[in-house]
Amino acid sequence: WLLAFGYDLFGTHLWVSLLLAELCIAAAYIFVFLLGRDLMGARAALLGTLLLPAVAHFTLDALRYNHNVVQLPLWIGFCFCLWRASGSERLVWWILTGAIAALGLYAKFTMGLVIAFGALWIMLDAEARSRLRGRALYVGLLVFVVLLLPLAMGLGATDFVALTWVARESAHRGIAGGHFLRDVGKTVLFMALGLIGGMAASRVPLRWTAPLPDPAAEPAIASRAFVFLLLMGGGPMLLTLAMAMVKPARLEWAAPMYSMIGLLLVALAIRIRPRAARWARAGLRHAVLALVASLAVLGHDATADLQDRAAGHIQKIMWPSAEIAARFDRIWQTATAQPLRIVGGGSWVAGTVGLLSTGHPSLFTNLDPELSPAVTEPRLEQDGMLVLWNDDSAWRPDGDLIARFPHGREVFTVGPKAVPVAVNYLLVAPDQWTDADWDQWVEQAD
Repeated sequence: WLLAFGYDLFGTHLWVSLLLAELCIAAAYIFVFLLGRDLMGARAALLGTLLLPAVAHFTLDALRYNHNVVQLPLWIGFCFCLWRASGSERLVWWILTGAIAALGLYAKFTMGLVIAFGALWIMLDAEARSRLRGRALYVGLLVFVVLLLPLAMGLGATDFVALTWVARESAHRGIAGGHFLRDVGKTVLFMALGLIGGMAASRVPLRWTAPLPDPAAEPAIASRAFVFLLLMGGGPMLLTLAMAMVKPARLEWAAPMYSMIGLLLVALAIRIRPRAARWARAGLRHAVLALVASLAVLGHDATADLQDRAAGHIQKIMWPSAEIAARFDRIWQTATAQPLRIVGGGSWVAGTVGLLSTGHPSLFTNLDPELSPAVTEPRLEQDGMLVLWNDDSAWRPDGDLIARFPHGREVFTVGPKAVPVAVNYLLVAPDQWTDADWDQWVEQAD
């Protein structure tokens, strides 16, 4: 929805998706700081927020736009609104909590984890539990349910195929528990090292900075706020780790769970050693250090990509996506004189064209109507489709289907060594697809 809105507003350009990714990540940073400021004060919150560049999802993911990135601000935004709502009877905070929770589920179903821990917080915390006697909580719950009705109806109409897809993706592309634990532990370790470095930087006197306050004058984090951080910041991650030890899971699905880890590390440092409160605070010097660290991470990644590009090792993310989409748009329009409305094939090759095509086509994943319920037989007959795949694609059309319709192969070059990237296509013009084709070639659900 956001991408479609961006295309309608600015046109179909690659930079639109990059801008949306930047806005989502920036919003996540803002929500982390706002929540931390409520829990432990602005300076400590800033330190916890500035630890986020240690997480690749908050730096490298700024270069891509997907469900994981969209979920980042919704995850932490839900926690912020829940904290505000649970401490008051103000209706607006409960409405925002319910609305963000629902939107988060539209972004990704893993949002259900933090929502479940939010419900647990309401039941465990005395002040939050007292809101059960008022009306504001139930208004927020009503907003949540109403906004989820279209999603629930869509899931029911498609036999909950989205949930089946999640399970299949975890099984096929997930990593084993030990590897999952190692990667998460490495990221948390980097954040902890960043915290130690930030606290050490606070101890270095600078002529233009005010002297550090006496630790006794520093407000300690309240027990209620600390428990909230433990439950909402650590709970989903620990549960995910436990589940990953039993069944493989996709590492990137844990991306939003890192959002509160920085705040939690700062809170732990203050609770374990109260005297550390005078150093567990950030200022301009910390912001500069965090910026330098972020640029270093992005620079290292960009350098590695440039080296691969120069050596002729081309990954999919280096494909000339805009050129690929523009050329296949021309091929389709030359053959049909109509905008491209359906593109079929694997999610990467077909998705690359679908993302930047001026016709804003629907993706017919693997020609499987179970995976793409928006593509129906009448629509396919009326609009036709362009099927795309390359030599490395896990899915490709049957040879007899290729022989039945016009087809070809386009070659693109990448990098200084002009490494070829070949994309095969099959063109089904409007009104050329028949009932017999649907019965023979489209993969029906069992």
